[in-house]
Amino acid sequence: MLKKIIMFFVFVLTFAVNANDENTLKLTADSGDFNAQYDIGLLYWEQGKLNLAEQYYKLAADSGFIYAQYNLGLLYRRQEKLDLAKQYYELAADRGYTNAQYELGNLYDYQGKLDLAELYFKLAADNGHNNAQNKLSNIYKNRGNLDLSEKYHKLASDSGEIVDQFSLGLLSSRQGKLDLAEHLFILAADNGHTMAQYNLGFLYREQRKLDLAEQYYKLAADSGHAGAQYNLGVLYREQEKLELAEHYYKLAADSGHVNAQNNLGLLYRRQEKLELAEHYYKLAADSGYVDAQYNLGLLYRRQEKLDLAEQYYKLAADSGNVNAQNNLGVLYYDQEKLDLAEQYYKLAADNGHIMAQYNLGLLYGRQEKLEIAKQYYKLAADKGHTEAKNNLEALQRK
Repeated sequence: MLKKIIMFFVFVLTFAVNANDENTLKLTADSGDFNAQYDIGLLYWEQGKLNLAEQYYKLAADSGFIYAQYNLGLLYRRQEKLDLAKQYYELAADRGYTNAQYELGNLYDYQGKLDLAELYFKLAADNGHNNAQNKLSNIYKNRGNLDLSEKYHKLASDSGEIVDQFSLGLLSSRQGKLDLAEHLFILAADNGHTMAQYNLGFLYREQRKLDLAEQYYKLAADSGHAGAQYNLGVLYREQEKLELAEHYYKLAADSGHVNAQNNLGLLYRRQEKLELAEHYYKLAADSGYVDAQYNLGLLYRRQEKLDLAEQYYKLAADSGNVNAQNNLGVLYYDQEKLDLAEQYYKLAADNGHIMAQYNLGLLYGRQEKLEIAKQYYKLAADKGHTEAKNNLEALQRK
């Protein structure tokens, strides 16, 4: 009788966490999901629990999530921790996030570092940030440079309309008015609004209008939007356009997008480029991304690097990944560490994992704990596991 080890790899398509309550969201965040870490950080911010908001924003920010970096900068700015605010604003600003560029300009303006303030206002203004354009217009007006002042005043007037279109598009989308949302997103996207391009790509992806999804994701991706780069990689992977998938995954992965790092690792693993697979899995795994920890454990198990396999399986298993729990149980079983094998099999089995239920039946059968063996065989057999059914019938005949 063979123990069953789960050998599939986790492929992730994640846009946002939909949690019905705070506890569910926290469990997801604590498992290493940076979207959930950001979302619960935002929830704690709104509740005034700033220490918890800081904790979860920082987890997401240190995984490379640009919006968490920006919000953490806002939080530190509010607390007058200006060096920390600057640090996290810069992380987001240097990756092209215009709100962070604008707030960094405000911070330097507050500190009297006017050359740096102008630099970051200009970066944001030239990327369509309405408030930055107004600030820059006033700076140039005070210097007597009326041509530049007028230029940025006009840009501010024009871009204010684009921002309004995007904001109304978001509101319409949340209200389920998708035709109106599409119309408003198109108006903003076709005027270069990156977030409108991204949201339009997402809308078309949901509607299976894949040519249009590709078109608008690509506009946002080529402007440096890591989420669009990742989603475009997913789209190309589904279409078996592997070179394009690799290209866009890599853009997002090298910006710290942990889902992209995991999926790029999976792509390289399937191509037998194992050093590259290990590299990208490890980037995500060491940022706390549970699925990458599991995938890295699989890779090391395949390579007979058992200490490393145990290390990464255990990280994932202790965060609640049932496949990792089962596979760690198999690893311990093979090493005759039966107490540990039982512990991890049982974690997975009691969460409904059919292979762990079967494996636990095998272990208890070996230990002559036949009634408990029957119990776990039956759980697996009732879900259609043929070998568990056969073993259960054999025990019942004794």
